[in-house]
Amino acid sequence: MTATDPALTALAQGWCALSLLHGKIEAHIERALQAGHDLSAREYSLLDVLSRQHDGDGAICR
Repeated sequence: MTATDPALTALAQGWCALSLLHGKIEAHIERALQAGHDLSAREYSLLDVLSRQHDGDGAICR
C-alpha cells in the first residue's frame, strides 16, 4: 500500500468521519449531563465505575 492507494485514502477518510462523529456525540452527551445533572462526562464515568465496584452492602467487590 502506498500513500496514494485508493484503499488507504478511503480508510483515512472513514477514520476522519468516525472521529468527527465521535466528537459530536461526546459534545452532545457532555452538554446533556451538564444541563441535566451538573456533571461532566468524566465525572459521570467515574461514578459509573465506582457504582459497578460496589456490591450493595457497603463493601467493595474485589
